[in-house]
Amino acid sequence: MSKDERPRLGKPIELTLGIVNEGSVSVGVDFAYSDINDSLVVTGPDGQRVSYISGHSYANGPTLQLDAGEEMHFTLDLDLAEQYLVDKPGRYTVRYEGKGLVIDGKRAKVLPCTVEIDVAEGKLDRRMEIAARLFPLVPKGLTFGISPKWGDVETDNIEVEAAHFVYRDTEALPEVVSYVMVVGFQFRIANGPPHPSEELLGETRWGFLFADKETRNEEFWPNWRKLVAKALEVR
Repeated sequence: MSKDERPRLGKPIELTLGIVNEGSVSVGVDFAYSDINDSLVVTGPDGQRVSYISGHSYANGPTLQLDAGEEMHFTLDLDLAEQYLVDKPGRYTVRYEGKGLVIDGKRAKVLPCTVEIDVAEGKLDRRMEIAARLFPLVPKGLTFGISPKWGDVETDNIEVEAAHFVYRDTEALPEVVSYVMVVGFQFRIANGPPHPSEELLGETRWGFLFADKETRNEEFWPNWRKLVAKALEVR
């Protein structure tokens, strides 16, 4: 968990994932995907599934041996508030079922682990506030993702920017593979000029809103320009 006595909106909510080998022989453990690509089942205060917003990533890592009776902590700082749309205070239930964990070359079968987290009221950082406004607009069939934090998101330094990606997966891929963006809409909020491939959509209270001109396909998200501009209060 976070170092605060009580996790709070706008602050990291860090989790540790681990596994105990209760068998009688050593096993090889590959955990590269255990803390990305929606590996958790998160339920919010309203009893509904909390949306994953970090997009899909490709990863690789070593396979480590875990001897019988031994314990391994393979993820020490999975930030729940970085990966999931934790935008309201209240009690969240987090369940890990072994998704993304590979043991001896096969998808792991583990005993699920559940923890409850009471999240206090707080001020959302600009990245999460933007995500909370954009996510509800995403059409069914598209996946919303927001890039990891850049710099100190609680300030308006010109280096600070948040990139938002909406993309459509080619197929229902297995969980331990890479994902490819084939159709997408890319937005960026920053205090600076647009990149050559971008157009300026206007100014928001967080900075200028840019949209990439090369990746989008209007048929997958009709009227996206008007919807995004209204949600982010573009002027």
